[in-house]
Amino acid sequence: PVNVYVVTTYTFTGNGNWSLPGNWLNYSIPPSHLSSNAEIIINPIFNGECFLNVTQTIYQGAKLTVQSGKILRITGN
Repeated sequence: PVNVYVVTTYTFTGNGNWSLPGNWLNYSIPPSHLSSNAEIIINPIFNGECFLNVTQTIYQGAKLTVQSGKILRITGN
């Protein structure tokens, strides 16, 4: 038997707030609690930015990747 490890990926491809479905590939916003079998990729449009305007918890084993040259802004506490 072959063990298959499936990773759920959420990709930010727009410009602006994290909370808007239209900023995510296939309108798929990551859940507020990201489990260990998931990854968030931040890859906004050219000259765009991603603004984290919601609370996001990333559990051990999950990944948050900001593509080279891209911007993720985290404000607040």
